[in-house]
This record gives sequence, structure tokens and C-alpha cells, in this order.
Amino acid sequence: MNTHKKHDDKKDIRAYLRPRQVEEIYSIKVSTLQRQRLHNYGLPYTVLLRKKNADRGGIILYAVKDIEEYINKHLVTPRRKYDD
Repeated sequence: MNTHKKHDDKKDIRAYLRPRQVEEIYSIKVSTLQRQRLHNYGLPYTVLLRKKNADRGGIILYAVKDIEEYINKHLVTPRRKYDD
């Protein structure tokens, strides 16, 4: 009896993205992400495998959930409606 769930590629979404993947999917340039990290604003991110006492290096990851929340939080709804 197989107790593992069947893997469905169509429903599978990566939980974390590298900066280049963020750029490809959300059109947010890698340089923009770098600037935001440098100046401590913008999308939340995680750093893995950074050496102790280092302020650079490591693997930068962005959680898809955080990206989606950030985008939704900054949604702008126009006040005027366009009439034909």
C-alpha cells in the first residue's frame, strides 16, 4: 500500500525563489532586489549559508507567500472609473 501523496506538477509551486526567478516571474529586476536588501526595505527575504560575522554572501531566497502578500498589500485602486 502506497501512503505517499501523488505528486501533481500542475499544482506544485515553489515555496522559495532565487532573485533571478523573482525577476522572471514578477518582473522585479535583480538590481532592484539588491538595492532593497542593501537599504533594508522592500520584499522580505531569507539568507542561507552565510558565513558567521559576514554581511555579504550566502543564498538569497524569497518566499512566494511573502511576495504575494507584499504585492497585495501595495495594491492601488483608482478612485475614478474610466467611462467609455
